Amino acid sequence: MILRVLFLFCFSILHSQSFTADIEVRYNLDYKLDPSSPVPRNEEFALFLKDSESLFLSQKVINLDSLPSGNSGNPNKELITLAGNRTYFGEKIHTSKNQVTTFYFNEGVTLFFSEDESAEWILEKEEKQIGQLKCQIASAKMYGRSWKACYSTEYPFQFGPYKFHGLPGLIIDLVDSENIYHYSLIELKKSGKVVSKPEKNLVRTSRQKYFQLVNDLKYGGTLFDKINFVDKTEILKISKNRKDRSKKESNFPIDKDMRYIFE
Repeated sequence: MILRVLFLFCFSILHSQSFTADIEVRYNLDYKLDPSSPVPRNEEFALFLKDSESLFLSQKVINLDSLPSGNSGNPNKELITLAGNRTYFGEKIHTSKNQVTTFYFNEGVTLFFSEDESAEWILEKEEKQIGQLKCQIASAKMYGRSWKACYSTEYPFQFGPYKFHGLPGLIIDLVDSENIYHYSLIELKKSGKVVSKPEKNLVRTSRQKYFQLVNDLKYGGTLFDKINFVDKTEILKISKNRKDRSKKESNFPIDKDMRYIFE
């Protein structure tokens, strides 16, 4: 089903690329998809980086990538792993030389799009101590939200969580003005891990079409309109439930500029 949508995109090839990460940073993300929810959800993310590039992804994506390809002989274990690692943040984000590329694997192909824009940071005089790190403060408007970042020049890497980069030090803490998305440092350690960005079955698309597919995957979106069912009663019920959930989870996605696609 999803493949029918994907065939509309033109196929492209990216050069294979891997790098050895100098640092591995672990972040916790507290987030509220439903504005009425009194308690935020949370998820762990990893940022692998060296001086010139980084890769950012959810720990749940790492867990899913560790599943053996083909038949493992233990389908029940695989189903439990899949169920336990459901995530709203299934993308892998590669940043290099101010170009940010978002990858999303689905149905045997990897959808991707690239962005050259970066946040226009305002460096502030305020400082903040986070653990043993002395951090500076910066603010920016990006992806339809206002953000405040704490960064440390003790680690002169111009990267951070999600797609944020360009500060004179590693981003240690990042939160939007409504406290809907808050990334905070869990751990920072030396790495040496060889990290590869996706390189097989790549499909280039636009930012808008990418989020249209995410909408189909998460909430049904226009997907059900493309399917001709003999008995539509149950599928209409599922479609309505998914659309109701989309309206309720009005803080998704992080890129608020793309929220109109989910309405």
